[in-house]
Amino acid sequence: MQEDGSEPTSPFEESSSANSSPYKSGPFTPLYSITVTDAVKNGEALQFTIQVVEAANDDKVKVCLRQYDDIEWLYHCLITQNDISGLIVPPLPPRPEVDAKAAESKSKKQLGSDTKVIVPDEFNKDCRNIEKYLRLVVNHEILGKDKTLHQFLCESEAPVGTKVKRGFMSRLSSKVEEARKGQHKDIDEYFHKQREWATEYTRLMKETSDNFHKLVYCRNELFGYLAESLENAKEMLFRRTCLLVEYEDSNRNLDKAKPNKQQAAEEAKKKAEKAYEDCTENARRELKSFLQQSKFNMVILYGNV
Repeated sequence: MQEDGSEPTSPFEESSSANSSPYKSGPFTPLYSITVTDAVKNGEALQFTIQVVEAANDDKVKVCLRQYDDIEWLYHCLITQNDISGLIVPPLPPRPEVDAKAAESKSKKQLGSDTKVIVPDEFNKDCRNIEKYLRLVVNHEILGKDKTLHQFLCESEAPVGTKVKRGFMSRLSSKVEEARKGQHKDIDEYFHKQREWATEYTRLMKETSDNFHKLVYCRNELFGYLAESLENAKEMLFRRTCLLVEYEDSNRNLDKAKPNKQQAAEEAKKKAEKAYEDCTENARRELKSFLQQSKFNMVILYGNV
């Protein structure tokens, strides 16, 4: 419920109509099938056993061992080596808690700061989280074809990469820029509604999540995934808004350009226009898929309450 007492408008029904999502694409066939079978402690890290079947060779199962740092590095490569302006990137699962101090911190977060109960190791849950993340990636029409993903899944040794700094997952947009462009009026009514919905529901999910830990801990995994996915959808819509602002600025610059700068201004306008239109095309497809999956997850989450 919003601050004025009304419910935020859900885009689920609108997003499935032909008028609101005109972009159509053929079905994408994943190149890999993923199963995370188990996880064991390896020193201070948790090591996951991942079974991979390539679609081109479905009678052969490959097995690779990966730690969370490897998965974090894969995420880093996916968002830095691909144009994600119109993509809803699958949220990276939380880092497994494997030491006593981390377990105590997690227990207090989930059960309350005054609790003396220590939540036991949940390696099965960590396996499900990693498996869900990898399946989302391999089923993604663009990310699923990434070369780094192939290297990550199909080579016996983990890809060599510098350790990702913990701060790298800070949101791609700065708060200053978001404040300046976040409320920019969209020229497309469909995306304007999606942005309003994503912003409001992200706020509501965060507020509800604080109480959800204590009340319904068994369903917290799915709830947390929904909250993270909504945040990523909001980020994607914000990136598209930034491209829209750049496109509108390029049009104004072209109108005001002096004769000797007309050609450069025209090229800048065409570049900004293409970036905006490519992002919009991807965003329509991503939102349609995301909203359908979110509706399904909400039915699971609340259907039996």
